Amino acid sequence: MNLTVWVSDIVPNSNPLFKEGSYRTQVRINGTEAGILNEQIGGVLDSTDIEKVVIPIKGSLLRQGLNEFTITGGSAPDGNTDDFNLRKVTLELANADPNSESPSAPASPGNAPDTAPPASEKSEQQGLEITLRGTNVPVTRMGTGPVGVVFFGTSASAQMTKDLLAAQDSFNALLPDKCSLFLWAYPQSPPFDQVQPSIAAYLQGDTKKLRPDFSGIASEVLAQLREKTGLEKWLLVGNSLGAGVLLWDHEKLAADPATSFLLISPTETFMPPPGKLPAPQRTMLLAAKSKNSSEIGEDPFLRGPEVRKWTATHLDSELVEKLPGFERGHKLIGGEITPALLSRLIQIQLGLADPSILGKK
Repeated sequence: MNLTVWVSDIVPNSNPLFKEGSYRTQVRINGTEAGILNEQIGGVLDSTDIEKVVIPIKGSLLRQGLNEFTITGGSAPDGNTDDFNLRKVTLELANADPNSESPSAPASPGNAPDTAPPASEKSEQQGLEITLRGTNVPVTRMGTGPVGVVFFGTSASAQMTKDLLAAQDSFNALLPDKCSLFLWAYPQSPPFDQVQPSIAAYLQGDTKKLRPDFSGIASEVLAQLREKTGLEKWLLVGNSLGAGVLLWDHEKLAADPATSFLLISPTETFMPPPGKLPAPQRTMLLAAKSKNSSEIGEDPFLRGPEVRKWTATHLDSELVEKLPGFERGHKLIGGEITPALLSRLIQIQLGLADPSILGKK
């Protein structure tokens, strides 16, 4: 049996204080420790990105009848407690997919996967490798279709990649013969080593101190994948950090009419400076939108008036209004953007389905 916890703003495992024994957030079953949430959270600084942690529960910890589990925030020697956010908790059988949504979750546009194909029809995964600023980066390809879909993830790109690979059945309308999905995680080398410090500076109110220069990154990735695969038509999907990475190279990438974009909740500190923001072409842009208003909804990572105005101008408002819960917040793949919903958004942007698919249960 597995206890699956979705959590954000928790002290990660590379934080010096955690390594010294502080801020260790415990999961206990009937009073006995079953695991430490922080141990599965990468990085140095806590992030608002929703992370998924799976704690295997040993049978010896359970008893007949009622069982009690507790999650206790870890503290530091000075008595300060880790102020993490608990987003969701599920208890699942060990042979269930820990990366799937809870079976009891209410049906909504996006949390119910399409009917899975027979195992023999499932797409095989192929390993590739690209080089990014001198660092070798593994890439996983799912599918053999003629349209390449490349994911530029959140700051938790490794976990996002893992989750999407495990949720392959959610993409059966695209795989194996319509699309080829390309998943990869950002390296720790520059400029990605500036991601966590940039997030920390932004949350502290410093919107100008750190703005990593991601120019050329997306172009390098696409050029190498194009050379290795021979594919000509591409959809580039960027979420949070990834949306910013794509915006740095948008004009160059959009010069190819066979390349289109799906951008979800761009993060201001990773976007180009306001004066260099492009006029998006062939782009589906999704972000929080105030109800009954053209204004952008509250998003802790999209505060500046210039970037909010830019986002409101280019937002796919009609589509956003079809998505529940988009009035506020920073939307993340693996969180409110479930794999099934992501698949449907991709289908719409590629012209394989119309927006009415969002109402499918």
